[in-house]
Amino acid sequence: MKTIKWGVIGSGWIAHMFAKTNQTIDNSEIIAIADVSLEIAKAYQKEFSVPRAYGSPEEMLQDPEIDAVYVATPHCFHKEGIKLALEHGKHVLCVKPITLCTAELEEVMALAKQKGLLLMEAMWTRFKPEFQDARQKLLEGALGDIVLMEGHCSFITPYQPQGRMFNRKLGGGALMDVGVYVTSLADFFAGGDPVRIDAQAHFGETGVDQTTSILYQYENGCTAYLNASIESEERQDWTIVGTKGKIFIDNIWYSTSYDIKMHGGEWETRSFGGSVSTQKEHHDFMIRAFNQCVRDGKTDSDVIPIETTCRVMRCMDTIRERIGLQYDVSTK
Repeated sequence: MKTIKWGVIGSGWIAHMFAKTNQTIDNSEIIAIADVSLEIAKAYQKEFSVPRAYGSPEEMLQDPEIDAVYVATPHCFHKEGIKLALEHGKHVLCVKPITLCTAELEEVMALAKQKGLLLMEAMWTRFKPEFQDARQKLLEGALGDIVLMEGHCSFITPYQPQGRMFNRKLGGGALMDVGVYVTSLADFFAGGDPVRIDAQAHFGETGVDQTTSILYQYENGCTAYLNASIESEERQDWTIVGTKGKIFIDNIWYSTSYDIKMHGGEWETRSFGGSVSTQKEHHDFMIRAFNQCVRDGKTDSDVIPIETTCRVMRCMDTIRERIGLQYDVSTK
């Protein structure tokens, strides 16, 4: 089996999680790390025994051994990193959200198509077995007609005005950081665009949304209530209510099971692999799937096609418009 050799752009905590997961996967190896600080890149290199460290992505991308690049920079630098990697002939897996807006995404999508390369958003929740199984239940009609979905993704973030989460220049705020999880899962389970989007937000002193609440309405009558917050008590769960039953997934970041209850029946739990204390194990499914796409010569993912990612991004553009969220960078 071909070993997929990775280069990583950015060496923050998400890049550390990627490295820890990658160490547990056969035939997948990080061979290079690039950061704007060579000193920080060398620290990552030492911690994870990465053969080469670079002080710029451009320098790293000259490496002919690299098959794929993991872009792990703040949101506002994603488009730049993706473009550089694609221009150098590398497949790309980019942390969520893949870009700041649809216009940016369409630009890199066109480049990936032109180059015949795989471009995928690292929306790892879609690859989790319990979410895959729950979606199959919906497709089979087990819950009947879906009338309501409710998703929450929130936690309290220490207030740092210049930090990534609260900085408009870095694309901060609840919508882009955690709202992308609930909007992507709504798309995953609904399988299409809502016909109406309403949203409200609470803005903090730095001008980013610290809490955003979203209401979707679908053509089939289903309503989805989604909440994202970086200022409220931790909550990550997902509920789907149908005419025949309902599904509940607790703690979507760390879950390995879901509960299902048919009308008039008792709750039952469907488990998929024991307890998990970190997200590391869940990223495993996504990385393995991406690697296999590269080996098979695929230029798109079956689990999260790039057009699907674009569909979600269009919804997020509408939400930004509804709440009046603007960044100190272009999102046109």
